[in-house]
Amino acid sequence: SCGQIPPDVKKALKAAGENRHELEKVIGRYNLDPADSMKLRAAYFLIDNLPGKFYYEGELLDAYSQYVKLISADQARNKIILDSISGIYGPMSVSRLEIKEDLKELKAEFLINNIDMAFKVWQEQPWRKDISFEQFCEYILPYRVGNERPEYDRAMIFRQYEHLLDKVLSPTCTSVAACSAVNDELIRNGWLQTSELSSFPDFTVNDLLENRKGSCHEMVGLTIYIMRALGIPVASDFTPQWGNRSLGHEWNVVLDKNGRNEVFMGVNSNPGVKHLFDYKKPSVIYRKTYARQTQSLALKKRKNIEVPPFFGDQFMINVSEEYHNNHEIIMSLERGNTKGNRYAYICVFNNIDWVPVSWGKILHNEVKFTKLSGNIVYLPSYYIQGKVIPAGAPFKIAPDGNTLFLKAEKSCLNNLVLVRKYPFPWFAGNMAGGKFQGSDFSDFRNLTDLYKISENDSSTIWQEILLKSPGSFRYYRYLGPGGSRGIIAELEYYSGSARVRGTLITGSKLEFKPKENIEDGNILTYFESNKVDGGWVGTDFGKKVRITRIRYMPRTDDNSVVKGEMYELVYWDNDQWISTGIQTAERDNYLMYRDIPSGALYLLHNLTKGKEERIFTYENGKQVWW
Repeated sequence: SCGQIPPDVKKALKAAGENRHELEKVIGRYNLDPADSMKLRAAYFLIDNLPGKFYYEGELLDAYSQYVKLISADQARNKIILDSISGIYGPMSVSRLEIKEDLKELKAEFLINNIDMAFKVWQEQPWRKDISFEQFCEYILPYRVGNERPEYDRAMIFRQYEHLLDKVLSPTCTSVAACSAVNDELIRNGWLQTSELSSFPDFTVNDLLENRKGSCHEMVGLTIYIMRALGIPVASDFTPQWGNRSLGHEWNVVLDKNGRNEVFMGVNSNPGVKHLFDYKKPSVIYRKTYARQTQSLALKKRKNIEVPPFFGDQFMINVSEEYHNNHEIIMSLERGNTKGNRYAYICVFNNIDWVPVSWGKILHNEVKFTKLSGNIVYLPSYYIQGKVIPAGAPFKIAPDGNTLFLKAEKSCLNNLVLVRKYPFPWFAGNMAGGKFQGSDFSDFRNLTDLYKISENDSSTIWQEILLKSPGSFRYYRYLGPGGSRGIIAELEYYSGSARVRGTLITGSKLEFKPKENIEDGNILTYFESNKVDGGWVGTDFGKKVRITRIRYMPRTDDNSVVKGEMYELVYWDNDQWISTGIQTAERDNYLMYRDIPSGALYLLHNLTKGKEERIFTYENGKQVWW
């Protein structure tokens, strides 16, 4: 009966136009038998939230699908293929594609099959008792992940992957255990990590199953499709922008028996394995939802109010409280005319610009921001005519929750000693505890330790060792510490003042990064063994050689100060970056900038080369990165 249909579902049916009869078939399928009452509720949930969902079609998309299939780790080859396709069809752009609305396109058979199979796997799995109907609707029932063409065949994927649960299924099996068992197989199947497909619309499940390529976004999508087909409750969480690095990130969560979301990275790591949060700080964290979120800015704002494009998405919810201690701040907006600006935004720095990641409503020139993580530098802003306009000074949140503004104190000048333009990378220190050794046997069964790298060493610049007791050996090697895979970027041996060379050798039958990298003159390439422990790379000199000096480069990001390169230090003041002047580094390791306003937020540009740079403060004579 039409009278029993919820009002929002009626609105969706009316907006469906000629496709209304397909959606009414779905409702009619479950409206006859009281035993199907939950499936009817599920159908209402899907139809109610169809408005706003869409996918792309077009000849251009079909043409570029060939590029997706052919892309490889060879970037030069990828460019040739891409240039060829774009030369024929023009560049890939979603603006050149046709938009299809789910509400007006989806057929009854597709939705009915999706509902029936989703209920089957939910009700048959032992963790069914841990998942409410509301959780089922968000974590298992949805037929799509993003804006991909709807081609989700749950039954086909179930048949392909159900055997992976055989080893773990029992009356007490949890969703987390099942998730790990399936993800183990996804990891074994491999993945080509690439960001070259970022300009494409979301891939269909069939694309992902066939190609297994893409960034974290595609890895998350494939994982969701497979997990949900097996009745495992999985969703997608993301941060639009790291709080202390460039770019953002997306990952999976699986709903556990206690209703908590366990973090994991599909096709990469399982629940319980530390993810990236030990060295990268998410700013604000959102979860993608199937249901529209009535508290989202997209639905709360008036139609004529301009907001950053990110906040035009009504299908996401802020879940930062699940990840970190949340801070709430109320602040007065210092700059700009708030007249006509109903909302203000919190931004974080992405190495180039300030990026809005959260919002608050302006009341009497004040705004409240919630769910903010500590130890991140933020900038309050407006969004006017497509631009981020600062609304106050940048600030950081102290551990006690207090807000500390970063303002240039021109009456208090400091000398700044600068050693880098970017934070030390996560791999800094991966040589600490490593050893240089000599032997007369190629397998180093009888060896002499020549030098051990300090356990406190986190260098990422050239290092030089003068051996106190050199000895004379045919074979020399660098042996990495446990867990390091023997990683090293460059390695040079000297006998007296002369550099000596031999034949490179290694203890690995396979190398993740080839041994030749340590002599290629490129400090950004490096050797990496396939062995987590005991990885080494060495040199056979063909005869005994007395090595007196060793020069080496740890794996590096090349963001340290380098002699002869030009730098510019800038600081933030009055809503812009102010230059303190350009200077050429007179020595490796550091620059000296004199009489610089204190208390500010700083940024160091390398004008000679490189792209990475990061904001910092200067505290107790050291750069502190944010």
